[in-house]
Amino acid sequence: MKNKTQRTGALITALFLTQSVVFFSYEAQAAQKGKTKEAPTILETSESTESTDSTNNLISLHYFVPHRGWLIQSDLSVMGNDSEEKDSSGNTISKSTTSSLDSDLAVTYGVMDRLDLGLAESYQFNHKNDSKSTGSTTTDTQKSKGFSDPTLELLYRFLSEPSSPLLGDFQLAVTPSLIKAKSSSTTRDGNNASGATSVAVGPHLYYSTGPNEFGATLLGEYNFSGTTDGGTPDEITTKPYLVGAFTLQYRGHLSEVFYFQLSGVLNFGFSTESNIKSNNSTSKTSIPLVAYPIGEIGYLFMHGGLVYLRLEYINYKADYSTTPPGGSSINNSEQFKQSTLSAGVKFTF
Repeated sequence: MKNKTQRTGALITALFLTQSVVFFSYEAQAAQKGKTKEAPTILETSESTESTDSTNNLISLHYFVPHRGWLIQSDLSVMGNDSEEKDSSGNTISKSTTSSLDSDLAVTYGVMDRLDLGLAESYQFNHKNDSKSTGSTTTDTQKSKGFSDPTLELLYRFLSEPSSPLLGDFQLAVTPSLIKAKSSSTTRDGNNASGATSVAVGPHLYYSTGPNEFGATLLGEYNFSGTTDGGTPDEITTKPYLVGAFTLQYRGHLSEVFYFQLSGVLNFGFSTESNIKSNNSTSKTSIPLVAYPIGEIGYLFMHGGLVYLRLEYINYKADYSTTPPGGSSINNSEQFKQSTLSAGVKFTF
């Protein structure tokens, strides 16, 4: 069966912007991240901060940490994914099932009335991929776990007028590659490092009317070239690439302590290219334009304390092309169906 760690183009970039305005990065590529060839998690942007108006609180879609204030957020997410890989003729090559348990912690501090700084880190308890080739009775299992690279974030509120229902933030997030990325195989575990530094920027706009809040986010991320330990004697290098997403949000407040939220994410199409040192082969991945929904509910259980539950579902296809030295390319595709359930808590003081 094909070594799935050499499917270097499988994208896993997911920028998860939390309500605390701290950036969680679920990393860059499957080859970089050191995981199995899993679903390319799509770039996701989510809600941001609150107005400096004192009538707003933690339950607001646009919550902003006040000057010299703190916000701590932690959540736990469970991901499940089923995928089917086919060759260029449409014949099934293999089927895979992937599961993952991840935890995130983010801390944000209000440096000034209009400026927040944040630091975020995630830990992957267990990422497991079970794959079986067509006609085979053997299941290949690959695992990964560990800490991610930390993310540093700056959020500036450039638009905030007491007489206007319109608010605006600008976000800058940097995830430096500090941990050596390690890919997984059937004989060794991978880690949760990205293998490449990334920089993300984008604006957030919010509009409120009565119990209804609306949000729009345009986020772009540039991933620099990266290197992953693919196992002796492999070394996987990935070229720079750009990915972006547009998100629309609606949050309805059913009471002063309870809300529900519906979001739609449009992830722009993009391509990645990687090289495997041991055999000098080139691997490319193309992800088309993808749209998917996110649902969320939240409850303000105490002053400065909120719990929430979020569910998202993604269904998309990735196209792969692998070219050996001096040979012709081999083209495959893979259909992914992925669900992620997250539960979290926020505290501000």
